[in-house]
Amino acid sequence: QWQAKFERAPSGSVRVRVGQQRFHAVLRPGERLRTPAVLVMAYAGDWLDGQNQFRRLMLAHFTPRPGGKPAALPVAASGALAGFNNFSESNQLVGLNNVIARRLPVDTWWMDAGWMKGGFPEGQGNFDPDPRRFPRGLRPVADRAHAGGLRLLLWFEPERVMPGTWLRQTHEAWLLAPAGLPAPLAYQREWRLLNLGHPEALAWVKSHISGLIRNWGVDIYRHDFNLHPACYWAAGEPPDRVGVAEARYIAGLYEFFDFLQQEHPDLLLDNCASGGRRLDFEMMRRSVVLWRSDHCWQPEPDQSKTSGLSLWLPLQGLGAVSTDPYAFRSGMGSCAAYALDYYAAQAPFWEPLDRLVREQQRLRPLFSGDFYPLTSPGTNRQEVIAWQFHQPDSGEGLVQVFRRPGCAQASARFRLRGLSPEASYRVTNLDGGVPAVIPGAELLDKGVAVALPRAPYAAILTYSRSAAVR
Repeated sequence: QWQAKFERAPSGSVRVRVGQQRFHAVLRPGERLRTPAVLVMAYAGDWLDGQNQFRRLMLAHFTPRPGGKPAALPVAASGALAGFNNFSESNQLVGLNNVIARRLPVDTWWMDAGWMKGGFPEGQGNFDPDPRRFPRGLRPVADRAHAGGLRLLLWFEPERVMPGTWLRQTHEAWLLAPAGLPAPLAYQREWRLLNLGHPEALAWVKSHISGLIRNWGVDIYRHDFNLHPACYWAAGEPPDRVGVAEARYIAGLYEFFDFLQQEHPDLLLDNCASGGRRLDFEMMRRSVVLWRSDHCWQPEPDQSKTSGLSLWLPLQGLGAVSTDPYAFRSGMGSCAAYALDYYAAQAPFWEPLDRLVREQQRLRPLFSGDFYPLTSPGTNRQEVIAWQFHQPDSGEGLVQVFRRPGCAQASARFRLRGLSPEASYRVTNLDGGVPAVIPGAELLDKGVAVALPRAPYAAILTYSRSAAVR
């Protein structure tokens, strides 16, 4: 838990202090300890130039490369509508068989929480699949996904340990109990935290989770964390060792992620943490964020999160639970999870979903380019929100515009960024109409017009550099 303080002196100088929020400790002879790293980047230009330089820096140097290749984020079919604690081998195979038979253009089957003995969340601390629901374990699900050309994403939450679970009963010495919980967190009193700063605990969780990934055929490891750890780290610490348990814990977490990547070079690691609560650059260099918030699948907040988080992270997204274009396009990004009723082979959503997922797949490479917000990122339902993604090397990009439910504005015009004034661009509205070739200078100065015929409405324009203007 870090903090940053910025102080401007009357002289105009600025003092910056960054570090672990709680740290006051002596080191013992021979002891080594690390505290938070700090990433500092210089840039020239306006603030959006700086943000886009930072996005490029994150993509080039602080994004994992499984197998030495750029991270291939999933466009996934999620079986979550079955209900976490209703997952079973039989219904997962039914969903998979329908997705594969329909040739839905996804690349991953997403299996989330609840598969373990005891279910979610009471089963956290158990690491075996529920024997009643998965009598053959989880390997049959992975085998069916692989046979159909899909990857398997599987959810884990190894850090939280609930009462009565295997880890709680067999390795109490590895667990941290909370102290000083504030009233809103009193419900965590009987929970425990697997101490990743404990050498034996860390060695066990590294070996055990790695073995499960190998034995079950997991392609994408999803790491969740639904607990407030500060009160666990601070419990019982001496006054001259404040923050040591926390620092050792986080170093152990990094070591755990590094170990999984070394043992499974092609494995993609997903960092969830109750949705977007561990998005620091140290975690991003080891993992990707496929689930940026547990406040999800509501179009206006989803739009605002894309607009805000895209200033910092080049790879992120959400997905949808609907084939309504307004809702579906609100969750587009570099990754996506679509949670629909895949267990119903004849449901009416299959055809529109296929069309929309193909649209997402075509656009996905553009979301990692430079980002320009074209409006404020708020959640006001009476406004328009818009942004632009631009690939400087290829001259391609997209513009997304959302007319929200209470908005009376039937059209809008936006000046684009990043284009060459000497080039012309072929602009296409994905909802129809004749593509137009427009000089870059005009798009930069006067902008591009977007029709928004009803509320709510989601428009997408794509463009590509076509030729120099004579």
